[in-house]
Amino acid sequence: MESLASYQRALLHAAMVLLEPGGTLLYCTCTISPAEHEANVRYALDKWPDALRLEPCGLPSGFSAAPGLVGRDPDSGDAWMASASDAAKVARFDPSDNEGEDTMGFFIAKFAKTAEVGLAHSKVDPSWMTQ
Repeated sequence: MESLASYQRALLHAAMVLLEPGGTLLYCTCTISPAEHEANVRYALDKWPDALRLEPCGLPSGFSAAPGLVGRDPDSGDAWMASASDAAKVARFDPSDNEGEDTMGFFIAKFAKTAEVGLAHSKVDPSWMTQ
């Protein structure tokens, strides 16, 4: 599971370099893993505090989702969402939380890019591609 989360971080780095300021980044995963959900959202917000803003994902009417997890993973210590207000902006679809919803797990976070990010701020170890 850890390697998938690191792949997703590398994709976030690439997106931050390619996305123009003023653009929207929609981060979605199809899993129930907080390492791939909240931990990566927190990572992105901590990595680019002056260039990235978390926004409400704005689900269409008729869809219900749980908020993100706040705090830290008790096993790994990975940081999740920093606050309940940030957690309320993301959508977590968990098969155990959504009665009647046909999902095996899904997560949505919406970001607005507010400033340019240079390559120096987005340097990624390319070894993830060979794992």
